[in-house]
Amino acid sequence: MKSFLYIIFSLILMSIFLGQGISFVKEKNEIINAVEDTIMLNFLTPQEESKALGLIKKFSNKFKISVDRKGEVCGPLNCYNINFYPLIESYILSTALFCSLCLIVLILLLKWENKLRSIWNSLVGENNALKEFEFNTRSFAHDLKTPIDVLKMVYELEQNMDSDLKELFQDSLLRLSNINDSLVKGNQSATKLDTNEKSWNISQRVNEVLTGFQLQQNNVQFTIDNRVRDKLTSFSRSEFDRIFSNLLNNAVEAADWISPCMKIYFNQVNGFLELGIENNGNNFPSEIIKSGPKRYLSIGKKNGNGIGLSYALETLKKAGGNLLIANNETGKGAKVTLQIPFVN
Repeated sequence: MKSFLYIIFSLILMSIFLGQGISFVKEKNEIINAVEDTIMLNFLTPQEESKALGLIKKFSNKFKISVDRKGEVCGPLNCYNINFYPLIESYILSTALFCSLCLIVLILLLKWENKLRSIWNSLVGENNALKEFEFNTRSFAHDLKTPIDVLKMVYELEQNMDSDLKELFQDSLLRLSNINDSLVKGNQSATKLDTNEKSWNISQRVNEVLTGFQLQQNNVQFTIDNRVRDKLTSFSRSEFDRIFSNLLNNAVEAADWISPCMKIYFNQVNGFLELGIENNGNNFPSEIIKSGPKRYLSIGKKNGNGIGLSYALETLKKAGGNLLIANNETGKGAKVTLQIPFVN
């Protein structure tokens, strides 16, 4: 680390000296050319002489000029000696200033070497951990494929299953397969709204998910207000299923445990399809409503990991939608609203 910093410091110093040297030579030649052009004027009147002196005084802070028969610059009347000491002093001062700043930075870097090394090692470690997590996730998805295939086989062989239960089982298998496919692919490109992707009827899908969910949660009192009919969207269907189902489960867990109630409403508002989920349980903390869902910030849920709401928000925003959280107007219970773009 130290040798690397010394090499960088040396290269910077060389660049400063080289740049300052080139600038000095260039400015010196400009001054000489300006003086030569000035003294070659024919001084026939005092006004012309004043003009010539004015041109020379323009550079008075960079050099000094004096009449000298042995001077290096001569005109029709006199020869002049040019003293560049003021220019040299200004370049020495600016070079010293640049070098001092570089030296201060080097000293600070050396002083913080251990801390910087620790930060670097931490970043490298996190990157390796992410790679390991990605590998483990894909390995998990690969291993999950076999039991999914077994469940599909059992489903196909089972003939005496209740029709509603069979539909729920089939739907759950489809969602599980979609999640597994997403893990294998390792990307979420399908969350973007793609007009070339086949559109699907989101109104129908909302009803299907709710029907299956009500079969699971027969102790919950549901109020469903679906005012949307035959609306199409290109938002990923698998992502919608995942988000909607997770939010429904969250709402049930947070509802009043003695008399759990949920209200689901689906409407078209301001160019979006708004899918709202309300319960009669605990409210959202006010600071969470102001800041919005954050990654790994669990909102009062036992054994929560803080992923569900933040994942829904990020996924919807990628597709041009949004997720809103609020408390019920009654003062008891929370409300989550999905804003989903649709195809006109």
